[in-house]
Amino acid sequence: MKNSVSKVRYYFFLITTLFVFSAFVYRLVDWQILNGEYYRRRANFNNIYSIPIEAARGEILDANGEDFAVNEVIYQVSFDRFNAKNEELSAEINFLLDLFSQRNEEYIDELPICLEKNGECSFMKDAPGDNKMESEIKILKSSEILNLNNYATASDCYKNLFLKYKVPENKYDKERERQILSVLYSMDKAGFWSSRSKFFAFSKNNISREMLSIVSEISRTNPCYKITSKMKRTHKNSVLMPHIIGAVGKLTQEDYTALKSKGYGLNDEIGQFGLERSMESELRGKNGKKTVETTKEGRIVSQLNNEEVVHGKTIYLTIDSELQKVAQESVERNVSISESGTSGGVIVIRVKDFAILACAGYPSFDIERYSDKNYYKDLVTDTQKKPLVNRAINYCVEPGSVVKPAVACAALNEGIINFNTKINCRRGIVIPGTNKFTRCMGHHNETDVIKGIVQSCNSFFLYTGSLMGIDIFDKYAHLFGLGEKTGVEVPESSGSLASPKNRKSKGGTWFVSDPAYACIGQSDNLFSPLQLAVYVATIANDGKRLRPHFIKKITNYNRTETLFENSPENPEVVADLGVKQEYLDKVKEAMYLGSTIGIGRSYFKSFPVPVALKTGTAQNPSNKDHKNFIGWAPCKDNEKFGKDMIAIASTIERGGTFDHRYKDIARDLFRAYFKV
Repeated sequence: MKNSVSKVRYYFFLITTLFVFSAFVYRLVDWQILNGEYYRRRANFNNIYSIPIEAARGEILDANGEDFAVNEVIYQVSFDRFNAKNEELSAEINFLLDLFSQRNEEYIDELPICLEKNGECSFMKDAPGDNKMESEIKILKSSEILNLNNYATASDCYKNLFLKYKVPENKYDKERERQILSVLYSMDKAGFWSSRSKFFAFSKNNISREMLSIVSEISRTNPCYKITSKMKRTHKNSVLMPHIIGAVGKLTQEDYTALKSKGYGLNDEIGQFGLERSMESELRGKNGKKTVETTKEGRIVSQLNNEEVVHGKTIYLTIDSELQKVAQESVERNVSISESGTSGGVIVIRVKDFAILACAGYPSFDIERYSDKNYYKDLVTDTQKKPLVNRAINYCVEPGSVVKPAVACAALNEGIINFNTKINCRRGIVIPGTNKFTRCMGHHNETDVIKGIVQSCNSFFLYTGSLMGIDIFDKYAHLFGLGEKTGVEVPESSGSLASPKNRKSKGGTWFVSDPAYACIGQSDNLFSPLQLAVYVATIANDGKRLRPHFIKKITNYNRTETLFENSPENPEVVADLGVKQEYLDKVKEAMYLGSTIGIGRSYFKSFPVPVALKTGTAQNPSNKDHKNFIGWAPCKDNEKFGKDMIAIASTIERGGTFDHRYKDIARDLFRAYFKV
């Protein structure tokens, strides 16, 4: 019995041993003979990386496909992560810094720390109205970089940079140490040591041909350096509409915190303002991803696309570049030679769909130079002209008499006055309910609503405003889109409407006379040229207010497929005035007479295209009067001119009581559009 059990155990052990041995032999044969070459090649691999493929940012074009903001290929000197050795990085960076210094090439320097003459460190300070350095300091101290407390000093940060990046002490002079640390800091932000990036671009701009040739030659023996290409945002019409187009730049710490869950990296770029910012989700695109397998020496031996790249969308604007040039030149010229020579803006809107055809302001700036530190500093420190303020959309002034057509529509529609209502203007009037005599610019005698608009009689509208009250004025002003945001695609000022509530919020007192003053465009009324353009276009459009817009259509990056379109035949209606057509027709007729026998006759009586208009001189207690114009053309015989009807609003701030340059701006644009 014992022998029998022993034999079973013996054979079981023998069979098991033979099985295991056979498995090992099979594996050895497989590794060395059957698939020996494959496994020998695999044995050399030591890294598999997942690398993003950067999506091209969508481009911005005018209505006819002319370039505004587009992509241009530039060449840069970059570090190759697969061939850069950490222990040698400081020396490699020092070499490039010398090379760039000798040839006046710029490198990326983002470290917000400077060295004082005494050798101490300090944080760089922002220019007034800017917070770029403040944001960069937050990034430096963040958990992604140094993980320091908010109260950490510049010296604390500097010491920790040395420790983190292991830069040799006392090997370089102090200024070179800082430069090397700055490059390493930028590398860290760009994810150079993670899977986020294969290359780090050392050069800031497109390198010269000489530099390209030198580095190409060096890279043959030192693969740490590479010549790489990237898409850079460039502007073909860089002085046209810079406020509206906007700029692209590095994320702030606040941007990164809000957007890192959406795939943004610390060193990514984002729209800073204008359409670049408001249309970021359309323009950005979606990065692709590929897996790269390298040898120990860093040579790439296989690549696999894991995710396809989706480039950003192309945006066509409603803007006509040629008309925009006229607008920009006219505003600059006429504001500069006005009494104050300060600032102004103009908007041109197509009446049938409220597409914005031109939008210009002065002073302005060159968006192509916006990223230049010295130029940008000049812009933000110019507290007198404030060139970064969009004078057409983000700046509001008292409108003056341009509100009178709106008051007429409201008073007629509410039955407060009729076409037979008259007052006697003797260079002014005592406002009902007060003892206050307010002057008028003329001696108009018996005046009705039509004459009141044609001659811009303050007396008639002071009287009408006192009867109407502020609530009715505000109701119709709201319907016209005055004193509120219009819904355009970029950030805009809301302005303000005169009201007891508004006055109280500012700590003031509302007076009995204020409704009357509000109805001649004074009191607390503050409107932008965009709001005035929307208002006058609503009158021209028979009381239907549409949403103004800059976007004509959005296509795929290659411009072969339309993804969205603001159809001129199907505009978005925002409000309907509800004013009877007979009242609108009378007001429109009065505005036409204003250009032939009224206050605009010297400019438009013999103009080839019939124009309906209203002008306004708004008192400015602290300075010279503001000058405003609203109008549209053709206001008669539309078919004769073969062009869509357009509305224009122009403003010259502190233009002066007797200055007429604001009318020149409108006339220049009517001439350019109708080619007369």
